[in-house]
Amino acid sequence: MVVYALVATFLPVIWVLHRIFAIPAHLRHLPTVPLWPWVWSYLTAKPDSYRCQRFLLPMRDERGEGLIFHHILMNHGKFVKDYPDNDTMFIQLIGTHSVGLATGDDWKRQAPIVKQAFSLPVPIPAFVALVRSAIDVVKHTTTVTHDQGQGQEDAPTHTVRWSELAQRIALDGLGIGLIGHNFDAVRTRSSFVEDYNKLMPALASPPYVLFPRLERLLPRPEVRARMDRFVGSLVHLLHAKRDNPGDDIMTFLLNNKELSEVELRDNMVTLFIAGHDTTAGAMASFMYFLAKRPEIQQACRSEVLRVLGPTADPTQAILGPDSLPYLHACIHETMRINPPASFVVSRAAQTDVVLDRYLVPAGTPLVPNIHAMHHSARVWDEPEVFHPERFLDANGGAADLRAGATSSSSGGWMPFVTGPRKCPAQNFALYEMRTIAAMFLREFEWTLPKGSIHENGIQNSFFAFSLSMPYDLDITFRPLRQEGESGAA
Repeated sequence: MVVYALVATFLPVIWVLHRIFAIPAHLRHLPTVPLWPWVWSYLTAKPDSYRCQRFLLPMRDERGEGLIFHHILMNHGKFVKDYPDNDTMFIQLIGTHSVGLATGDDWKRQAPIVKQAFSLPVPIPAFVALVRSAIDVVKHTTTVTHDQGQGQEDAPTHTVRWSELAQRIALDGLGIGLIGHNFDAVRTRSSFVEDYNKLMPALASPPYVLFPRLERLLPRPEVRARMDRFVGSLVHLLHAKRDNPGDDIMTFLLNNKELSEVELRDNMVTLFIAGHDTTAGAMASFMYFLAKRPEIQQACRSEVLRVLGPTADPTQAILGPDSLPYLHACIHETMRINPPASFVVSRAAQTDVVLDRYLVPAGTPLVPNIHAMHHSARVWDEPEVFHPERFLDANGGAADLRAGATSSSSGGWMPFVTGPRKCPAQNFALYEMRTIAAMFLREFEWTLPKGSIHENGIQNSFFAFSLSMPYDLDITFRPLRQEGESGAA
C-alpha cells in the first residue's frame, strides 16, 4: 500500500515536470542533451560551466555539430533579444529597460549614450588606492602561517578567502567608476554590502531559477525586502548625483536628457551587477590559474617588474596590452577558459532560418554559449589547457584577439560578446583587472592551500544569470617584501 501511495503521489509530479520540460514537437528534429540529468543538475546547484562540460560539449563532439555563435550575434536584425520572464526576481531586480535588455528603437537610442559614457578616462589612480587597501588587508589577515620561501626563510604567509575579497574589491572599483562613490567594502562592513552579498545567492536558489513561478506560489518576503533595500540604496545614490555630480559614468548618464528615470534606474542596477560579478569572477579565476601554474605566475611577475618597477604607481599608458603583453595574455586566457558569463541573453529568430544543417522555426529562443565557444577544438588548439601564449604574436607582443583561434575568421574570444551588442565596459574592466593583477604580482607569490577543493580543477558556484564565480576559493599569499619595505601596500 505504501508503494502504491508513493506512486500515486509522484506520478502527477513527474507528469507535470515532463510537460514543462518536454521539447515541443516542432523542435524535436534538433539535437538535445539528456533532459532529466540536465534538470537534476539545476536542482543540485551545478554551475553552467558544469552543464556545458558534462552535456553540451560531448553532444557537440559526438554529432560533429558546427558553430553558429558568431552568426547569431553579428546578425542583430535577424536574431533579436528574447524578452525575459518577468516572474524571476532577478529580472525584477535589474528591470527590462536597460541597454542590456532593450530591443529595437529603445536599444538604438540607449546604446550610443552608454558607449560614450564608458569612453570616459578610466580612474586608474582610484584603482591603485583601492588595490593598496586590498594588499594591506591580505598582509594583516589573522590567518598567518610560515613557510620556507624562495630566498626568505620562515617567510609569513596569509591564507585568505580570495573569492570573497575579489568581490569586495570589484564592488569598490565599480562604485568608484560607475557611481563616484567609494563603498569601502574592502576594509569595512556595511548594510549595503551585506544586503548585496546575501541577495545574489538567494536569487540563485536552484528551485526558483528552474521554476520562476515559485515566486508567486511560495513568495520570499525577506528576499524581496533585501532586494528593495539594495535597489533603494542605489536609487538614493543616483538622486544624490544630481546635487553632487562628478566625473563618473552615472553623472554622464544623468546629464543626458534622453534617458527616462526608469531607464536610468535599470541601467544603474544592471551595470552595477554585471560589472561587479564579472570582474570579481575573472579576478578570482586569474589568481587560481596562476596559483596552479607558478612558472606562468613568475613570467608575469618578471614582466611587471621590468616594465613598472617595484614601487611606481601604474598608469593607464603603462597598463596597456602593448606595454604588458604577457599579463594581457594571461588575463585573456583566464577569461577564455572560465568566462565571466557562460552564455548571453537568448535571441529569437525573426523568421525561419537554417543554422548549420537544421531548420530553426521563427520565434525559437537561441542561447549563444560562450563557454562552449571557448572550449571548442574547432576554434582553439588544446582548449582545456591554460596557454596564454596563444594570445601573443611571433615577437611576444599582444596578438589580435582572433590570432589565438585556429580559425581567425570565427572571432573565437568572446567574454564580452561580439557584434553590435558587445559589452561597452570591456575597456573599463580590463584596465581594472590589469591594475589589480600587476600590483598583486609585485607584492606576493601565491599558491593554493593544501586540501583546496579547486586542486583538480576550478569549481564555480551556481549563480544567477550564468555568471561564473569560483566557489570558496582560498589563496595563500606570501609577501615578496619584508615588513617596513616600501611598495604598493
